[in-house]
Amino acid sequence: MPYDRRDIIKAAGTVGVAGLFSGPGAASMNRTVDPQLDTTGGVQEVLVVFYRQENVDTLDQFDLVDGYHAFSALPIAYARMTGEQIDRVSSFSTVASVEANRDIEYHNADAREVTGAEAVQTTGQRYSGESVHAAVIDSGIDGSHPDFSDGLRANYQFANPLDSDESLWTDVGPANTGGTGHGTHVSGTATGEGSASDGQHRGMAPDADLTVYALGGGILLNVVGAYNHMIELQREGRHDIQVVNNSYGPISGNDADYSPSAALNVATYEAFREGIVPVFSAGNGGPGTNTLSNYGKAPHVLASAATDDAREVTDFSSRGRDPGNYDGDDPDYKTNYDRRTAFENQEVFKRQTDIGNLTSASSEQEETGTLAPGGSTIVGPDTGQSDFYDLTPEATADGGVTPGFIRAQLTWDRPTDDLDVFLRQGGEDGDAVASSTQGTGNTTETIIASLDLDSEYVLEVDPFRSTGVSYTLTWQYFEPPETSRPYGVYRPSAGTPGNFLLSTMNPGDPLQGYGALVRNAQVQVDSAQEPFYGKLSGTSMSGPVLAGLVALTMDAYKQNHGEFQDPMDVIVTVEATSNDVLEGYRSFNIGGGFADAEALVERAENDDLETLDTYTDDFLVGNDKGGTDIEDVFTVTGSRETGASVYTAGQVARVKLEIDANKKATVRDRIPFGWELVDGDFDSVETTDGVRFVQFDEVEPGGTVTYIIEAPRPRRGTSRERRVRGVPAVHRRLPEDGRRRPTAVAGCPPSTPSPSGILTVMSCRTHGHAHGHKTPE
Repeated sequence: MPYDRRDIIKAAGTVGVAGLFSGPGAASMNRTVDPQLDTTGGVQEVLVVFYRQENVDTLDQFDLVDGYHAFSALPIAYARMTGEQIDRVSSFSTVASVEANRDIEYHNADAREVTGAEAVQTTGQRYSGESVHAAVIDSGIDGSHPDFSDGLRANYQFANPLDSDESLWTDVGPANTGGTGHGTHVSGTATGEGSASDGQHRGMAPDADLTVYALGGGILLNVVGAYNHMIELQREGRHDIQVVNNSYGPISGNDADYSPSAALNVATYEAFREGIVPVFSAGNGGPGTNTLSNYGKAPHVLASAATDDAREVTDFSSRGRDPGNYDGDDPDYKTNYDRRTAFENQEVFKRQTDIGNLTSASSEQEETGTLAPGGSTIVGPDTGQSDFYDLTPEATADGGVTPGFIRAQLTWDRPTDDLDVFLRQGGEDGDAVASSTQGTGNTTETIIASLDLDSEYVLEVDPFRSTGVSYTLTWQYFEPPETSRPYGVYRPSAGTPGNFLLSTMNPGDPLQGYGALVRNAQVQVDSAQEPFYGKLSGTSMSGPVLAGLVALTMDAYKQNHGEFQDPMDVIVTVEATSNDVLEGYRSFNIGGGFADAEALVERAENDDLETLDTYTDDFLVGNDKGGTDIEDVFTVTGSRETGASVYTAGQVARVKLEIDANKKATVRDRIPFGWELVDGDFDSVETTDGVRFVQFDEVEPGGTVTYIIEAPRPRRGTSRERRVRGVPAVHRRLPEDGRRRPTAVAGCPPSTPSPSGILTVMSCRTHGHAHGHKTPE
């Protein structure tokens, strides 16, 4: 239902403080409209991000189809707006960004042992997260699973605020909100108690309390709503959460620069300020660079890369930006790895509405007046008449300073009267981009609002209730501090296991079929033997491992020092204690290296955590901290002599692979089951984890290898229409583009077919950019 300004604002008694838009020469604050939105189209779901929460109520002047929902703890509103309304609100100088309510995607050997968490739990240190409260924002959880019988404190389910009169979040207790099983698996990795396995399959911090926010299908509104609810309860003292796991990310756009004004980045920053460490999975866009989740680039969060059991970065784990891919024409901030610089720049960005950080750009100006009896609303005069005052900030700008924002104060001496002040952009009939409407009983209204020198502004003194009261209006312009990039950190923080991790699942969860989906027989066997558990791969799985390590670190600190440490201290200590284990590590693929639980807990026990003041980037791995001098790089192109996409039984195809490399390499190409290799210079034919491939050992740089493969023939005594793995043997069809679709090899995700068509080169090891095995010389 539509919201009335008076219902929202007068009851709240808030002072209007608008956000700051830096003036000319400070382009880093430019407002943005999500390119996914159509400003000429019909109704679309949007998240409008304001610089300051107090100005969300300026949406009251819009005729919105379903009203809007103002989040209680964040400067963000959710609404359904037409393209024209989106274009209009994006012009407000108090609006930071307008973002589409887009879909998100889940970032689909024992991790305790390989990270050192097993030793932390069971040997001398003995911490299990018992003083910590963790949150998981994911698809949901099976609340009745035995492994959550003691620790699950809340299982929140979402309801759209524009479609339902119910609370935004409802605790449904032991209900199964887990959907596919993704969230149940993630939750078990972080805090599972191991009750269904006699403790064998417990999580990283099995004694930690757990709160879960069930996103269902997963859209941005739900995620921002989860953060709003979590922050609100934290501020009210109704829970005390220290770490939140986020195993999801944007479906597209991860190659973009980090924006501190994006809705979820605003939400995670506010959570960080409340003592919560947000942990994000890096994403499953590897092995290409510049694929790191946009949410994981924030300087106030941790981003986990995924490794296999040998601690090698998996092919699927998303990478950050490699400086070697940028030339001298690109600004340095594009490849920033320095967390302190990014965080300090973002802090300046965030503090621009703090008047203590600003320089006066003019003397104070004053006007006085008397309002006739009557009243009015935000959309214009009703029974009273407003007074308007034209603003001329450009005159100050001509004097050599930039009036980036204005502070206006309205005072009167009759508390039974109620006056409001509005800043209108575009003249007397323009939109109110900032307001102060505290309610009856106050005799002062104050606005701190941003200005755009290309726009015309007026101040309106509006009589909500006037008996003929006199007032004084003063205003002064201020120059904002200079802001600069980088704001983002374009690399993961550290690596943790994420390849075929065993964790909690409901026996009926769809993802129990993951082993069959990736044709991994061992995973199928393991899942069948452990009905309350299942194996999944992805950075989704590595994220809760890292979140669990954070929980152990905070538990150790709290038990030894009586309080929880600052979130930034934990973030930089995770990076500083990570280990440069393997030659293939580079800053853009694993940040500081492989995470070390024992080192983290020892630093926490000894009150020896890193801080932002002691932070250096010496922990970063790889050549020159960036990997620009990568030793193991190769590319492969492949071709097939026959261009057919349908092969008759017995027909052969000759495949040629050309290798462009600077070292010897082992090259694999996947081949279908049922097809026979009849000739070639290959060394072996292997089947691993249900995937068959032809292998060439020690291929020289610049070399060429070939093989000939024959389509399967029908078995004697069977119909020529007998199907081989679901495809008729007589007409074995390849896709029309001539490419065989990749499947996983040895637990790795599918690689991308080469542009030539049939070829895919597979490996479970990645050395720099190499998508294959390095052979020692």
